[in-house]
Amino acid sequence: MKSRNIHLVILAALMVVSLIHVLPVFAPYRDYEPLIEDFMELVSIFPDMITYEVIGKTVQNNDILMFKIGNPDGGKVLFDGAMHGGETLGPELLYFYAKWLLTTNEPLARNILSRTCTMLIPALNVDRYSGPRKNANGVDLNRNFATNWENAGSPDPNSESYKGPAPLSEPESQTVIRVFQAYRPYFYVNLHMWAGPYYAGSFYGNQTYYSILTNKIKTLSNERGVTPIRYSGQFGGAGFAISDAARAGITSFLIELSEIAIPYAEIETDLLPKFIPIAAVLSQECDSQTFFEGDFEAGNFDFWDGLIITEGDNSSVSNEISFNGVFSAKFETRAITSGTRRATVYKNIGEQSAIYARAYFYIDEGLSLDDADDRFTLIQFLSAGESILVSLQVRHVSGEDRFAILAFSNMATITSVYPVQKQWFCLELFTKISSTEGAIKAYINGAECISLVNVNISSLGNIGAVRFGLANSVNVQHKVVVYCDCACISASYIGPKLFPRWDINQDGRIDLKDTTAVAIGYGSRPQNPNWNPSIDVNSDAVVDLMDAFIVAVHFGESYA
Repeated sequence: MKSRNIHLVILAALMVVSLIHVLPVFAPYRDYEPLIEDFMELVSIFPDMITYEVIGKTVQNNDILMFKIGNPDGGKVLFDGAMHGGETLGPELLYFYAKWLLTTNEPLARNILSRTCTMLIPALNVDRYSGPRKNANGVDLNRNFATNWENAGSPDPNSESYKGPAPLSEPESQTVIRVFQAYRPYFYVNLHMWAGPYYAGSFYGNQTYYSILTNKIKTLSNERGVTPIRYSGQFGGAGFAISDAARAGITSFLIELSEIAIPYAEIETDLLPKFIPIAAVLSQECDSQTFFEGDFEAGNFDFWDGLIITEGDNSSVSNEISFNGVFSAKFETRAITSGTRRATVYKNIGEQSAIYARAYFYIDEGLSLDDADDRFTLIQFLSAGESILVSLQVRHVSGEDRFAILAFSNMATITSVYPVQKQWFCLELFTKISSTEGAIKAYINGAECISLVNVNISSLGNIGAVRFGLANSVNVQHKVVVYCDCACISASYIGPKLFPRWDINQDGRIDLKDTTAVAIGYGSRPQNPNWNPSIDVNSDAVVDLMDAFIVAVHFGESYA
């Protein structure tokens, strides 16, 4: 009998476990109305610092609210919660984060308030708040977004991950897209629960930038004495909101806050301190200081501080070829047997100990350099005293032309085997001035390709100016012509300028180059030799009529 009772207990336990996976799980937190009442109380107490607006309607015509905190003209960070009805830990956390921003005297919070526009959507699935996972139409909202929707969730309406009858079929998911389009947030964070804790970026985002951000989040977490939430890499994101955000050029994260319903009292005391470093780093990044942007669309160099042109060489603004818009800068130097030629534009930036400079370059003439160490420099940092500090260049090394960085204070040269071809390259140069932790890094098309770290590059002082173009052309025995576009100087990583996915070659125009690229790869899949993920426009792992159709629909468009 005793053995039979034990078996019955085990059977009952197994039934409970199975029910957990079948029945919807609800979080033991407040209902929607008292949550929003607390948000509204913050609005009444701090009317100059927090406002709200109705950004959309649900299936059942309920308002979807968004609260905006801080500087309306600052960099924008968007957070949302309760995309799934029973996942109400996120909305509670957003309330406590809003309260922390508005009521604490911490310098970190005051800095975020003064420089950032924090946008909070407490709940998207208002109709089913504290209830079922899906919306009132029975759709899993986070499987209803357009990116790779074909492979998202389930086509079965009875499934808890039903993706809906069509991408963006639901008013709640349409509301998120409208916010992306209207506000263009720099970051988007989508909160969930019943897994984790961990956070992840989008498969479609810039992986180099994710690495930079996660390191900063870890550092700030350690400084504040909290265990950082684990970063788990990237989600493929079929039908995910973060995927649509990344496709729109918005760096996006999904956070799973907890695999259990943590006690309400611990949200503010335990979870919030772990969340603050993520929110704070994103806020600081979106408000990072941009010293200068120059796309040459004015048709001249008026926004620059000057040109340096050696006799017989030339710098001009041209409409012959551009990465974005109509104009680019054209720099030409003539052939010499020895010595240095220059055709470059520069911008003074005061004295900075660490900066990033990015531009797009098209090398039209000048490749196939002749002798070892023949070179021409495309981006160059100078000290306030006009001494050359660091150069990002094309250099002839081991019989081929390579991108290289050169640090003049210790004469260190590091090269990349990245092929230098006749195409647009996104080049970005980073330098940190220090006697012990000096660093120089070069990013090519968004990927870190050259690195020189923990070196002394302090002897010549801080960075005072940046040159773009042909900052010097040394011993190059034939003519060099390069085009430069979309120049930018910033205190933080900039990365490639993102255009829509249907702009296959990312040059800001939908033309024959894009349609030809799709035609060449037509029918390919990841295992094929002619596979190219950039022409898989809808990310369904095959290049087919849908990809060609999307490009054709946008043919002739141009992006500023």
